[in-house]
Amino acid sequence: MDRSEICNPKESATPFSYVETEHICGRPLGLRFDKKTGDLYIADAYFGLMKVGPQGGLATSLATE
Repeated sequence: MDRSEICNPKESATPFSYVETEHICGRPLGLRFDKKTGDLYIADAYFGLMKVGPQGGLATSLATE
């Protein structure tokens, strides 16, 4: 089973269903969009600072602590 199967919301989810999987799926604390480059920066409680380019795709890890 990959992360997308675990992390995608389900119709039967309760408001606190995320607690069981947030260590796998992450918990974003903040987002910031860079208008000049088109990059999206994500501060996550579990994965650290990440960046997604303007074309989308997987996030690149910039710092883990």
